[in-house]
Amino acid sequence: MVKVTKLTHLERPLVDLSKNKLQGIIPDNFDTDCRLQGLNLNGNQLEGPLPRSLANCRGFGVLDFGNNQIDDTFPFWLEHLESMQVLMLQSNKFHGLIRRRHIANSSFESLHIISLSANSFTGHLPLQYFSSLYLKGMYGNDDHQTSHSAMSNVTCTFLMFPNKGQALEYVSVQIPELNAIDLSSNLFDGEIPTSIGDYKSLMSLNLSHNSLVGKISSSLANLRQLESLDLSNNDLVGEIPDARRTRQ
Repeated sequence: MVKVTKLTHLERPLVDLSKNKLQGIIPDNFDTDCRLQGLNLNGNQLEGPLPRSLANCRGFGVLDFGNNQIDDTFPFWLEHLESMQVLMLQSNKFHGLIRRRHIANSSFESLHIISLSANSFTGHLPLQYFSSLYLKGMYGNDDHQTSHSAMSNVTCTFLMFPNKGQALEYVSVQIPELNAIDLSSNLFDGEIPTSIGDYKSLMSLNLSHNSLVGKISSSLANLRQLESLDLSNNDLVGEIPDARRTRQ
């Protein structure tokens, strides 16, 4: 594989190697002077763990490793990349708990889209990782969300994201306008936390195909920008909340 970290002559280095037949382990040779801002390896046959040297690329705004055979735990070691807006890990062999002890106050502070679907993550829903979505809902789309991000004016031309049952390709869409969480098809259990209603900038939420229990949280009615909600194939009980009574 080409050592993509050497592509530093590009003004906005975005490397797209998606939908090929690349095999083996992703080389762990991302240099400390790495200037990459986007890396898309979606739809290959890559395996093994994620290279820890990815953390050297402080300007990463988009990382897409979806639809491979990567076998690793959640990459909490990427949480301090201040420009990270899109993290796609769906349809791999990621596994294990997303532990609270890994959480820092600045975890993924610029994150807009995360997809962990079709893996083997376990435990309760790790909503503490998405505090940045909560802040955007509180403070709106102002300089708070763009000041840390070198990708704020970059158009994403290769991102694939499942929405409303279909895989949609976002072409000529600026990343900051999308807020989505996909945790579907894992082994998450427990109840949907009421704090989900605090993430008021969410436009798409997919928690389907897990082992979630309890009632549907009435706080979901606070997600007024939500366009797509999928809670199917869980063990939820009780009544469907009346949004007219529960909205704040």
